[in-house]
Amino acid sequence: MAPTAINMPSIIDKLRAWRPCSATELFFSLARLLANIPWIAWILERKTSPDRDSENGDSIVERSTKTLDIAKVDNVMTAATSITTLEHLQYNPSVEQILSSGSTSIVGRLKPGVVLKFPRFSWWVYSTAEAHNIVQEIKHSFSVEEDILGILGPHPNLAKFLGPSENPRGLLFAEANRGNLQAYLDAYNDEIDIATRIRWRTQAAGATWYIHQKNVIHSDQRPENYLVHSDDNGTLDVYLTDFGGSTCGDIDGGHLPDAGFFNPRSAWVSTVDTDIFSLGSVFYTIMTGHWPYKSPGPFESVEEKCKYEETVDALFSEGKFPTVNGLVGGAIIQGCWTEQYKDAETLLRDQELLVKEFHIQNT
Repeated sequence: MAPTAINMPSIIDKLRAWRPCSATELFFSLARLLANIPWIAWILERKTSPDRDSENGDSIVERSTKTLDIAKVDNVMTAATSITTLEHLQYNPSVEQILSSGSTSIVGRLKPGVVLKFPRFSWWVYSTAEAHNIVQEIKHSFSVEEDILGILGPHPNLAKFLGPSENPRGLLFAEANRGNLQAYLDAYNDEIDIATRIRWRTQAAGATWYIHQKNVIHSDQRPENYLVHSDDNGTLDVYLTDFGGSTCGDIDGGHLPDAGFFNPRSAWVSTVDTDIFSLGSVFYTIMTGHWPYKSPGPFESVEEKCKYEETVDALFSEGKFPTVNGLVGGAIIQGCWTEQYKDAETLLRDQELLVKEFHIQNT
């Protein structure tokens, strides 16, 4: 038996009944509609069924006049749309060398002196990519960072932003040739003199004061988000970077600092106090080489990191902080933790006084 003729009026009625819908809904609706057209059902049956049903003896052609099981169409359509799995969304632009990587972004050298910060997953290739929460978060983070960097403009204590890039997709920065501050401390802590540490603290305070003047809260201050650069004379400077979680007015990256850099007694919102408290822990790490209540070096496991977060949050919640006795500028660190500083300008001024006092004492 040949496939029966198409009933055009019924198809037209169904088309007229369609409401506006997404591309995905349209795709599945069309598939279901076509599956009920006998000659298309016949083709699909040939792909999904044996030549003869052993139970009732119907031929392929006879069975093609019946309504195809919608579940079969859904299975076919689901398989067809599986290309938007995270594996397919991985973004791997051509770069000279990968310099660092995180859960949401990767930094690679594009050419000498220029690095590209690019998303781990793409959102612009497939229309269904943003069905993954992580892809939505990455897209939002890159949008926030580009907007914030546009608001901030250039500053000597910020990583130098060179602009967005369309191909390859990402954000361009001047390269800081010594990597991030935490990695540098882990590798060279015993070789860093006190004058350099104090200068880094002052530069971090200067960066924070500047962004606060622009109504930007960084919201994720920690040593990994400062970059170290050596100039032609060998002087080491630090630059604040990574504004994907920052806030400014209606722009909200939605981040808060990691445990050890966040005050668990405060509200879970980004404020000036958020950054100042974090600076206390950044300063402490600069002076000691390790995070508050942590031994030097990276975490060796997820369990170790979780245990640290639980421990430090509990101590900070009780107002207990590491001793700063014997640390140069320890009172400033303590002041950040105990909310003695109400603005970054006062903090910067105290840091600058510390630089002068240290210089006088050592000349």
